[in-house]
Amino acid sequence: MCGGGDASRSRAIRIKILHNPNQKTPDKLSLCHRLDMDVTFGGKYRLEEEIANGGCGSVFLGVHTIAGKEVAIKLEPAIPRSLTSPLRQESKVYKSLMGGPGVPWIMYSGKQGDYNVMVIDLLGPSLEDLFKVCNRHFSLKTVLLLADQLISRLEFIHSRSFIHRDVKPANFVMGQSSSPTASIVNVIDFGLARRFRDSRTGEHIAYKQDGRHGVGTSLFASLNAHQGVECARRDDLESLAYMLIYFLRGTLPWRKLRAPTVAQTWEIILQAKLAALGSLLPESPPDRAYQHQSEKEVQPRQNDTTQSEENQEHDDVHSNVERSRPLSSMTIRATPRRPRARSQPRTPSRSCPHAVSPETPTPPPLRRRCHRKQSSASYHPDAHQDQDPYLPPPTVPMTATLPVEFTLLLTYALSLSFTDLPDYDGLRDMFRNLGRRSGVRYPDECVQGDRTATEFDWVRKSRKGAEHYGTHRVRVCGACNAAAHGVTERRWR
Repeated sequence: MCGGGDASRSRAIRIKILHNPNQKTPDKLSLCHRLDMDVTFGGKYRLEEEIANGGCGSVFLGVHTIAGKEVAIKLEPAIPRSLTSPLRQESKVYKSLMGGPGVPWIMYSGKQGDYNVMVIDLLGPSLEDLFKVCNRHFSLKTVLLLADQLISRLEFIHSRSFIHRDVKPANFVMGQSSSPTASIVNVIDFGLARRFRDSRTGEHIAYKQDGRHGVGTSLFASLNAHQGVECARRDDLESLAYMLIYFLRGTLPWRKLRAPTVAQTWEIILQAKLAALGSLLPESPPDRAYQHQSEKEVQPRQNDTTQSEENQEHDDVHSNVERSRPLSSMTIRATPRRPRARSQPRTPSRSCPHAVSPETPTPPPLRRRCHRKQSSASYHPDAHQDQDPYLPPPTVPMTATLPVEFTLLLTYALSLSFTDLPDYDGLRDMFRNLGRRSGVRYPDECVQGDRTATEFDWVRKSRKGAEHYGTHRVRVCGACNAAAHGVTERRWR
């Protein structure tokens, strides 16, 4: 047994890498083609095949050599003499959060050969993949069931003094379809996560803003991230609001906007977000006091005067005091609803004094435009100056046709200041009340064994005979499966 372990460890070090003389580090894109698949990490996790590839590394399917259980192995090329490593930072966040609801367990992390390695639980498909399976549309029931769990996931992450900073559907995955946790939403990819509280003093980080765009994905990034403001809890909540609207609408108005450079893409998406939000934007910026305080730090006071109430407010901001912002204090302004296009005008009744006579010429039907072609806009420097007459006016927000709860969520996230504590319980109760009015039953309110009441759209679709969701090949632990079925042979599923 010891000899086999030594052989596996020695085989784990022999990673076939085709170095490029023009590069100091291995190329990420062709990582799977230059790795020997007969490799073992941590002495017991064998590499099999690549299942995902991203900017921070590649994710491979791995198998426990003894139990046969499948795991996910994330690899990142180790840069020599580098002080920072995204994968090493991500493993530290996992170790701080694992054990909580919806956070996968980390089994091994370290450096082996020329790569940084992290082994975690293998989960099911992401919400983005399931969104495509359901023809890019989720029902209101599925969105409300997801919103209840997603708010709880963000609350748990924020309670541990972390912010995710990359909230999007691809970073939330469901459990494996064959496991009891198939209906649990899990959060992954903490490569961009960071603490928003000082680990020694427990105070909130200071407000700062630079000229560059922020981190994350531009499709779901907050307005403050576009403007280079330091991220806080409110930015995760705003990204969550965009994600829920994305599930209900099937798209976002700025989804296919592209520009020659990354900075220009972020800029035109910011302008599109400001136009789509319309009247949902707060009348006064919630960070006005923080911006004033940062200007005072750059330009010190020339004369000493008595401290007024405004200066006292700025001093409270400088001390980074966290204040709770209850949802009950929010009020939304009345917003006009988007008018529906009609091919012919409505014919008034005879009793109506403003009835149109038969001699009145009928106006031509409204010209409709394909939304798919409308969203695929190309970049033009002066595109924001020429307003398309067929686009909705900027005063009509993109949530005009959705339930008012989603408008309230987005308005609430936009009104939070830098250090405000969101009202997670109030948001959950708000969406649960909407679910009860819509006939949605939650898992803790259903009778045990009644699974059809809380089924998601993709579960109903697979049950009716459509394509099966999940990984193309799912295997479970052979020892656990044998014990469950009372057999001694290894069975794979």
